[in-house]
Amino acid sequence: PPPHRPDARVVQLRWRRDSLMLVYDAKKVHGNHRFVHSPTVLNNGDGVDHIFTCHNHIPWTFSDWVYYINRREDQEALTTVAMYPGVRYPGQFGVWWGDLGDWPWQHNYYWNACEPAVLARTITYRRQTFNNIMFHTSMPVERFNCIRYLVDGLNATAPPNRTCLDESEANEIHVVYFDGLRNTETLTPLQHKFLRFSPTVNKPQPRPFEYGIGQPSIATFGTNGTWLFHTYGDSEGVYTRWNVHFSPLHFDDNGEPHLPQLRELSKQGITDLFGRPVNLLSNVDVTYDAHRDMVYMLTDLYPFPLNSRVSGAAQILSISRRGLLDQSEPWRQVGVIYEDEAYPARLAAAYGVELSMPHNAIHTGLKRHHNPSFVKAGDGNLLDPHRLRIYFTSADDT
Repeated sequence: PPPHRPDARVVQLRWRRDSLMLVYDAKKVHGNHRFVHSPTVLNNGDGVDHIFTCHNHIPWTFSDWVYYINRREDQEALTTVAMYPGVRYPGQFGVWWGDLGDWPWQHNYYWNACEPAVLARTITYRRQTFNNIMFHTSMPVERFNCIRYLVDGLNATAPPNRTCLDESEANEIHVVYFDGLRNTETLTPLQHKFLRFSPTVNKPQPRPFEYGIGQPSIATFGTNGTWLFHTYGDSEGVYTRWNVHFSPLHFDDNGEPHLPQLRELSKQGITDLFGRPVNLLSNVDVTYDAHRDMVYMLTDLYPFPLNSRVSGAAQILSISRRGLLDQSEPWRQVGVIYEDEAYPARLAAAYGVELSMPHNAIHTGLKRHHNPSFVKAGDGNLLDPHRLRIYFTSADDT
Protein backbone atom coordinates (compact mmCIF):
# COMPACT_ATOMS: atom_id res chain seq x y z
CA PRO A 1 0.00 0.00 0.00
CA PRO A 2 1.16 3.60 -0.49
CA PRO A 3 2.44 5.57 2.51
CA HIS A 4 -0.24 6.83 4.88
CA ARG A 5 -1.18 10.44 4.16
CA PRO A 6 -3.22 12.74 6.43
CA ASP A 7 -5.59 13.53 3.53
CA ALA A 8 -5.97 9.89 2.42
CA ARG A 9 -9.48 9.66 3.89
CA VAL A 10 -10.91 12.57 1.86
CA VAL A 11 -12.96 11.08 -1.00
CA GLN A 12 -15.31 12.84 -3.39
CA LEU A 13 -18.07 10.58 -4.68
CA ARG A 14 -20.03 11.55 -7.79
CA TRP A 15 -23.10 9.47 -8.58
CA ARG A 16 -23.75 8.17 -12.09
CA ARG A 17 -27.50 8.55 -12.10
CA ASP A 18 -27.90 6.74 -15.42
CA SER A 19 -26.29 3.57 -14.06
CA LEU A 20 -29.27 2.31 -12.01
CA MET A 21 -30.67 -0.91 -13.45
CA LEU A 22 -32.60 -4.01 -12.41
CA VAL A 23 -30.18 -6.90 -12.00
CA TYR A 24 -32.48 -9.77 -11.06
CA ASP A 25 -36.19 -10.24 -10.33
CA ALA A 26 -36.98 -13.54 -8.60
CA LYS A 27 -40.65 -13.38 -9.59
CA LYS A 28 -39.82 -12.88 -13.26
CA VAL A 29 -37.47 -15.88 -13.30
CA HIS A 30 -39.22 -18.31 -10.95
CA GLY A 31 -42.79 -17.06 -10.64
CA ASN A 32 -44.73 -15.40 -7.84
CA HIS A 33 -44.07 -15.80 -4.13
CA ARG A 34 -40.30 -15.84 -4.49
CA PHE A 35 -37.95 -13.37 -2.84
CA VAL A 36 -34.26 -12.55 -3.16
CA HIS A 37 -31.99 -10.41 -1.01
CA SER A 38 -28.51 -9.97 0.54
CA PRO A 39 -26.20 -10.47 -2.46
CA THR A 40 -22.44 -10.74 -2.40
CA VAL A 41 -20.84 -10.07 -5.79
CA LEU A 42 -17.42 -11.03 -7.18
CA ASN A 43 -15.97 -9.89 -10.50
CA ASN A 44 -12.65 -11.07 -11.97
CA GLY A 45 -12.26 -7.97 -14.12
CA ASP A 46 -13.75 -9.63 -17.21
CA GLY A 47 -17.13 -7.88 -17.12
CA VAL A 48 -18.95 -10.82 -15.49
CA ASP A 49 -20.60 -10.51 -12.07
CA HIS A 50 -20.73 -13.69 -9.97
CA ILE A 51 -23.62 -13.19 -7.55
CA PHE A 52 -24.27 -15.31 -4.47
CA THR A 53 -27.58 -14.30 -2.90
CA CYS A 54 -30.31 -15.36 -0.50
CA HIS A 55 -33.32 -16.83 -2.30
CA ASN A 56 -36.29 -18.90 -1.19
CA HIS A 57 -36.38 -22.15 -3.12
CA ILE A 58 -40.02 -23.14 -2.61
CA PRO A 59 -42.84 -20.63 -3.27
CA TRP A 60 -44.55 -19.28 -0.16
CA THR A 61 -41.80 -20.75 2.02
CA PHE A 62 -39.96 -18.44 4.39
CA SER A 63 -36.49 -20.00 4.24
CA ASP A 64 -33.33 -19.16 2.33
CA TRP A 65 -30.92 -20.95 0.08
CA VAL A 66 -27.87 -19.43 -1.50
CA TYR A 67 -28.46 -19.04 -5.23
CA TYR A 68 -25.75 -18.37 -7.77
CA ILE A 69 -26.40 -15.86 -10.59
CA ASN A 70 -24.04 -15.19 -13.48
CA ARG A 71 -24.53 -11.98 -15.49
CA ARG A 72 -22.76 -9.47 -17.71
CA GLU A 73 -22.41 -6.06 -16.10
CA ASP A 74 -24.82 -4.44 -18.54
CA GLN A 75 -27.51 -7.15 -18.63
CA GLU A 76 -30.36 -8.29 -16.44
CA ALA A 77 -29.89 -11.86 -15.17
CA LEU A 78 -32.60 -14.26 -16.32
CA THR A 79 -31.23 -17.60 -15.05
CA THR A 80 -30.07 -18.92 -11.66
CA VAL A 81 -28.54 -22.02 -10.14
CA ALA A 82 -29.79 -23.26 -6.76
CA MET A 83 -26.39 -23.70 -5.26
CA TYR A 84 -26.68 -24.47 -1.60
CA PRO A 85 -27.75 -26.08 0.65
CA GLY A 86 -30.53 -28.31 -0.74
CA VAL A 87 -33.37 -30.21 0.90
CA ARG A 88 -33.11 -33.86 1.85
CA TYR A 89 -36.56 -34.69 0.48
CA PRO A 90 -38.72 -32.54 -1.80
CA GLY A 91 -40.79 -30.12 0.24
CA GLN A 92 -39.17 -31.00 3.55
CA PHE A 93 -38.39 -28.04 5.77
CA GLY A 94 -34.76 -27.68 6.77
CA VAL A 95 -31.62 -28.67 4.95
CA TRP A 96 -29.36 -31.70 4.88
CA TRP A 97 -25.63 -31.31 4.78
CA GLY A 98 -24.72 -34.54 3.01
CA ASP A 99 -23.34 -37.83 4.29
CA LEU A 100 -22.69 -38.05 7.99
CA GLY A 101 -19.15 -39.46 7.84
CA ASP A 102 -17.09 -37.90 10.63
CA TRP A 103 -19.25 -34.76 10.83
CA PRO A 104 -21.40 -35.38 13.93
CA TRP A 105 -23.25 -32.03 13.71
CA GLN A 106 -24.73 -33.14 10.41
CA HIS A 107 -27.38 -34.96 12.42
CA ASN A 108 -28.99 -31.51 12.75
CA TYR A 109 -31.10 -29.70 10.26
CA TYR A 110 -30.40 -26.03 9.75
CA TRP A 111 -32.83 -23.41 8.63
CA ASN A 112 -31.41 -20.81 6.37
CA ALA A 113 -28.29 -20.42 4.31
CA CYS A 114 -28.15 -16.69 3.77
CA GLU A 115 -26.05 -13.52 3.73
CA PRO A 116 -23.05 -15.16 2.06
CA ALA A 117 -19.52 -13.79 1.84
CA VAL A 118 -17.23 -15.55 -0.64
CA LEU A 119 -13.43 -15.56 -0.67
CA ALA A 120 -11.72 -16.81 -3.83
CA ARG A 121 -8.66 -18.56 -2.40
CA THR A 122 -7.13 -21.98 -2.81
CA ILE A 123 -7.34 -23.87 0.47
CA THR A 124 -6.40 -27.48 1.22
CA TYR A 125 -8.88 -28.77 3.71
CA ARG A 126 -8.42 -32.32 5.03
CA ARG A 127 -6.32 -33.26 2.00
CA GLN A 128 -8.88 -31.85 -0.46
CA THR A 129 -8.20 -28.66 -2.38
CA PHE A 130 -10.90 -26.04 -2.96
CA ASN A 131 -10.70 -22.69 -4.66
CA ASN A 132 -13.55 -20.87 -2.88
CA ILE A 133 -14.71 -20.47 0.70
CA MET A 134 -18.16 -19.20 1.58
CA PHE A 135 -19.14 -17.91 5.01
CA HIS A 136 -22.86 -17.48 5.64
CA THR A 137 -25.49 -16.99 8.32
CA SER A 138 -27.44 -20.01 9.51
CA MET A 139 -29.60 -21.15 12.41
CA PRO A 140 -30.54 -24.53 13.97
CA VAL A 141 -34.02 -25.32 12.75
CA GLU A 142 -35.26 -26.23 16.21
CA ARG A 143 -34.65 -22.61 17.19
CA PHE A 144 -36.63 -21.44 14.18
CA ASN A 145 -39.76 -23.52 14.70
CA CYS A 146 -41.70 -20.65 16.25
CA ILE A 147 -41.05 -18.33 13.30
CA ARG A 148 -41.89 -21.15 10.93
CA TYR A 149 -45.15 -21.65 12.76
CA LEU A 150 -46.13 -17.98 12.76
CA VAL A 151 -44.99 -17.06 9.26
CA ASP A 152 -45.58 -20.17 7.19
CA GLY A 153 -48.51 -21.63 9.09
CA LEU A 154 -46.93 -25.09 8.77
CA ASN A 155 -47.35 -28.01 11.11
CA ALA A 156 -44.75 -26.78 13.56
CA THR A 157 -45.05 -26.78 17.31
CA ALA A 158 -43.93 -23.68 19.12
CA PRO A 159 -41.20 -24.41 21.68
CA PRO A 160 -42.48 -24.27 25.26
CA ASN A 161 -41.80 -21.22 27.44
CA ARG A 162 -40.77 -19.02 24.54
CA THR A 163 -42.46 -15.91 23.20
CA CYS A 164 -42.04 -17.08 19.59
CA LEU A 165 -41.57 -13.56 18.27
CA ASP A 166 -37.99 -13.96 17.11
CA GLU A 167 -35.17 -16.50 17.38
CA SER A 168 -32.49 -14.43 15.71
CA GLU A 169 -30.20 -14.66 18.74
CA ALA A 170 -29.49 -18.23 17.56
CA ASN A 171 -27.84 -17.04 14.33
CA GLU A 172 -24.40 -18.51 13.65
CA ILE A 173 -21.75 -18.24 10.96
CA HIS A 174 -20.98 -21.38 8.99
CA VAL A 175 -18.34 -21.95 6.34
CA VAL A 176 -18.42 -24.03 3.17
CA TYR A 177 -15.58 -24.99 0.82
CA PHE A 178 -16.44 -25.40 -2.84
CA ASP A 179 -15.04 -25.42 -6.36
CA GLY A 180 -16.34 -23.52 -9.35
CA LEU A 181 -16.81 -19.81 -10.07
CA ARG A 182 -15.96 -19.94 -13.75
CA ASN A 183 -17.26 -17.77 -16.53
CA THR A 184 -19.97 -20.11 -17.77
CA GLU A 185 -23.75 -20.03 -17.89
CA THR A 186 -24.14 -23.50 -16.38
CA LEU A 187 -21.92 -23.25 -13.33
CA THR A 188 -23.08 -25.40 -10.43
CA PRO A 189 -20.85 -24.81 -7.41
CA LEU A 190 -20.88 -27.83 -5.12
CA GLN A 191 -20.75 -27.98 -1.37
CA HIS A 192 -18.01 -30.41 -0.37
CA LYS A 193 -17.49 -29.85 3.32
CA PHE A 194 -19.43 -28.16 6.08
CA LEU A 195 -18.06 -26.65 9.26
CA ARG A 196 -20.01 -25.14 12.09
CA PHE A 197 -18.25 -21.93 12.97
CA SER A 198 -19.48 -19.81 15.91
CA PRO A 199 -17.10 -17.00 16.90
CA THR A 200 -17.14 -16.02 20.55
CA VAL A 201 -16.04 -12.80 22.15
CA ASN A 202 -15.81 -11.41 25.64
CA LYS A 203 -19.22 -9.81 25.52
CA PRO A 204 -22.55 -10.71 27.14
CA GLN A 205 -24.34 -13.43 25.25
CA PRO A 206 -27.16 -12.17 23.05
CA ARG A 207 -30.47 -11.85 24.79
CA PRO A 208 -33.76 -12.87 23.15
CA PHE A 209 -34.77 -10.75 20.17
CA GLU A 210 -31.19 -9.82 19.33
CA TYR A 211 -29.38 -10.82 16.20
CA GLY A 212 -26.82 -13.38 17.36
CA ILE A 213 -23.85 -13.69 14.98
CA GLY A 214 -24.08 -13.32 11.21
CA GLN A 215 -23.93 -11.12 8.10
CA PRO A 216 -20.22 -11.79 7.29
CA SER A 217 -18.14 -9.61 4.97
CA ILE A 218 -14.55 -10.16 3.73
CA ALA A 219 -11.82 -7.74 2.63
CA THR A 220 -8.03 -7.97 2.22
CA PHE A 221 -5.86 -5.05 3.37
CA GLY A 222 -2.56 -5.52 1.55
CA THR A 223 0.21 -6.68 3.87
CA ASN A 224 -2.30 -6.71 6.76
CA GLY A 225 -3.96 -9.76 5.22
CA THR A 226 -7.60 -10.84 4.95
CA TRP A 227 -10.17 -9.78 7.55
CA LEU A 228 -13.70 -10.93 8.31
CA PHE A 229 -16.42 -8.60 9.63
CA HIS A 230 -19.73 -9.72 11.10
CA THR A 231 -22.77 -8.46 12.99
CA TYR A 232 -22.97 -9.32 16.68
CA GLY A 233 -26.09 -8.63 18.76
CA ASP A 234 -25.01 -7.73 22.28
CA SER A 235 -26.22 -5.74 25.26
CA GLU A 236 -25.17 -3.42 28.01
CA GLY A 237 -27.46 -3.77 31.00
CA VAL A 238 -31.03 -3.64 29.74
CA TYR A 239 -30.05 -1.85 26.53
CA THR A 240 -30.29 -3.85 23.32
CA ARG A 241 -27.96 -3.06 20.44
CA TRP A 242 -26.15 -4.49 17.43
CA ASN A 243 -22.46 -4.05 16.75
CA VAL A 244 -19.97 -5.16 14.13
CA HIS A 245 -16.93 -7.19 15.14
CA PHE A 246 -13.87 -7.88 12.99
CA SER A 247 -10.66 -9.88 13.04
CA PRO A 248 -7.88 -11.16 10.79
CA LEU A 249 -9.05 -14.34 9.04
CA HIS A 250 -6.50 -17.13 9.39
CA PHE A 251 -6.53 -20.71 8.14
CA ASP A 252 -4.56 -23.35 10.04
CA ASP A 253 -2.60 -26.24 8.52
CA ASN A 254 -5.83 -28.23 8.21
CA GLY A 255 -7.53 -25.42 6.29
CA GLU A 256 -9.89 -24.53 9.14
CA PRO A 257 -10.67 -20.82 9.66
CA HIS A 258 -9.91 -18.87 12.83
CA LEU A 259 -10.59 -15.33 14.01
CA PRO A 260 -7.74 -14.73 16.48
CA GLN A 261 -8.27 -11.05 17.32
CA LEU A 262 -12.00 -10.34 17.38
CA ARG A 263 -12.88 -6.84 18.53
CA GLU A 264 -15.68 -4.35 18.16
CA LEU A 265 -15.60 -2.00 15.19
CA SER A 266 -15.55 1.67 16.16
CA LYS A 267 -18.69 3.65 15.33
CA GLN A 268 -16.94 7.00 15.74
CA GLY A 269 -18.10 9.44 13.07
CA ILE A 270 -21.08 7.30 11.95
CA THR A 271 -24.37 9.15 12.19
CA ASP A 272 -27.98 8.36 11.39
CA LEU A 273 -30.18 10.09 8.85
CA PHE A 274 -30.71 12.99 11.25
CA GLY A 275 -27.03 13.54 12.02
CA ARG A 276 -27.08 11.87 15.43
CA PRO A 277 -24.27 9.46 16.48
CA VAL A 278 -25.41 5.87 16.01
CA ASN A 279 -25.47 3.29 18.77
CA LEU A 280 -26.45 0.51 16.35
CA LEU A 281 -24.30 -0.90 13.55
CA SER A 282 -25.08 -4.00 11.51
CA ASN A 283 -25.24 -5.52 8.06
CA VAL A 284 -21.98 -4.08 6.70
CA ASP A 285 -19.99 -4.83 3.56
CA VAL A 286 -16.35 -3.75 3.42
CA THR A 287 -13.88 -3.32 0.57
CA TYR A 288 -10.34 -1.93 0.22
CA ASP A 289 -9.03 0.57 -2.33
CA ALA A 290 -5.27 -0.10 -2.52
CA HIS A 291 -4.75 2.88 -4.83
CA ARG A 292 -5.85 5.33 -2.11
CA ASP A 293 -5.10 3.10 0.87
CA MET A 294 -8.76 3.59 1.71
CA VAL A 295 -11.44 1.34 3.21
CA TYR A 296 -15.09 1.73 2.19
CA MET A 297 -18.03 0.35 4.14
CA LEU A 298 -21.69 -0.02 3.14
CA THR A 299 -24.31 -0.24 5.86
CA ASP A 300 -27.94 0.47 6.64
CA LEU A 301 -28.77 4.12 7.26
CA TYR A 302 -30.68 4.27 10.52
CA PRO A 303 -33.42 4.73 11.55
CA PHE A 304 -35.58 2.27 9.65
CA PRO A 305 -38.95 3.47 8.39
CA LEU A 306 -41.60 2.98 11.07
CA ASN A 307 -43.04 -0.56 11.15
CA SER A 308 -40.34 -1.91 8.80
CA ARG A 309 -37.95 -4.73 9.63
CA VAL A 310 -35.48 -3.56 6.98
CA SER A 311 -33.81 -0.26 6.26
CA GLY A 312 -35.10 2.30 3.82
CA ALA A 313 -31.70 3.67 2.86
CA ALA A 314 -28.04 2.70 2.64
CA GLN A 315 -24.93 4.76 3.26
CA ILE A 316 -21.29 4.57 2.12
CA LEU A 317 -18.58 5.35 4.66
CA SER A 318 -14.82 5.70 4.27
CA ILE A 319 -11.74 5.56 6.48
CA SER A 320 -8.03 5.04 5.89
CA ARG A 321 -6.66 1.53 6.27
CA ARG A 322 -4.56 2.54 9.25
CA GLY A 323 -7.45 4.45 10.76
CA LEU A 324 -9.58 1.30 10.60
CA LEU A 325 -7.05 -1.17 11.94
CA ASP A 326 -5.80 1.17 14.68
CA GLN A 327 -9.32 2.55 15.29
CA SER A 328 -7.61 5.95 15.30
CA GLU A 329 -9.86 7.94 12.94
CA PRO A 330 -13.56 8.64 12.57
CA TRP A 331 -15.59 7.27 9.68
CA ARG A 332 -16.78 9.75 7.05
CA GLN A 333 -19.98 9.49 5.08
CA VAL A 334 -19.37 9.84 1.32
CA GLY A 335 -22.76 8.87 -0.12
CA VAL A 336 -26.33 7.78 0.57
CA ILE A 337 -28.89 5.76 -1.44
CA TYR A 338 -32.58 6.40 -0.85
CA GLU A 339 -35.79 6.40 -2.77
CA ASP A 340 -36.52 10.06 -3.46
CA GLU A 341 -35.66 13.59 -2.42
CA ALA A 342 -38.45 13.70 0.18
CA TYR A 343 -37.32 10.55 2.04
CA PRO A 344 -35.43 12.39 4.84
CA ALA A 345 -38.31 14.77 5.44
CA ARG A 346 -40.82 11.90 5.62
CA LEU A 347 -38.77 10.09 8.24
CA ALA A 348 -38.13 13.30 10.18
CA ALA A 349 -41.89 13.89 10.34
CA ALA A 350 -42.55 10.27 11.33
CA TYR A 351 -39.98 10.40 14.14
CA GLY A 352 -40.67 14.00 15.17
CA VAL A 353 -37.10 15.22 14.78
CA GLU A 354 -35.29 17.98 12.90
CA LEU A 355 -33.03 17.35 9.91
CA SER A 356 -29.55 18.65 10.64
CA MET A 357 -27.26 17.46 7.86
CA PRO A 358 -27.26 17.19 4.06
CA HIS A 359 -26.40 13.95 2.24
CA ASN A 360 -24.65 13.25 -1.05
CA ALA A 361 -27.57 11.14 -2.18
CA ILE A 362 -28.81 9.29 -5.23
CA HIS A 363 -32.58 8.88 -5.49
CA THR A 364 -33.67 5.61 -7.08
CA GLY A 365 -37.46 5.77 -7.06
CA LEU A 366 -37.45 2.36 -5.32
CA LYS A 367 -38.54 1.47 -1.80
CA ARG A 368 -36.66 -0.02 1.14
CA HIS A 369 -33.03 -0.14 0.11
CA HIS A 370 -31.42 -2.81 2.23
CA ASN A 371 -28.64 -5.43 2.34
CA PRO A 372 -26.27 -3.45 0.09
CA SER A 373 -22.94 -4.83 -1.13
CA PHE A 374 -19.98 -3.78 -3.25
CA VAL A 375 -18.88 -5.56 -6.41
CA LYS A 376 -15.43 -6.86 -5.38
CA ALA A 377 -12.51 -8.93 -6.58
CA GLY A 378 -12.13 -12.46 -5.25
CA ASP A 379 -10.07 -11.25 -2.29
CA GLY A 380 -12.77 -8.77 -1.28
CA ASN A 381 -11.01 -5.71 -2.67
CA LEU A 382 -12.08 -2.93 -5.01
CA LEU A 383 -11.62 -3.74 -8.68
CA ASP A 384 -11.48 -0.22 -10.12
CA PRO A 385 -10.19 2.69 -7.99
CA HIS A 386 -12.28 5.09 -10.06
CA ARG A 387 -15.71 3.62 -9.36
CA LEU A 388 -17.76 1.83 -6.73
CA ARG A 389 -20.40 -0.56 -8.06
CA ILE A 390 -23.13 -1.30 -5.54
CA TYR A 391 -25.87 -3.92 -5.43
CA PHE A 392 -28.85 -3.49 -3.12
CA THR A 393 -32.24 -5.07 -2.48
CA SER A 394 -35.49 -3.16 -2.87
CA ALA A 395 -38.93 -4.20 -1.69
CA ASP A 396 -42.44 -2.78 -2.04
CA ASP A 397 -43.38 -4.33 1.28
CA THR A 398 -41.76 -6.30 4.11
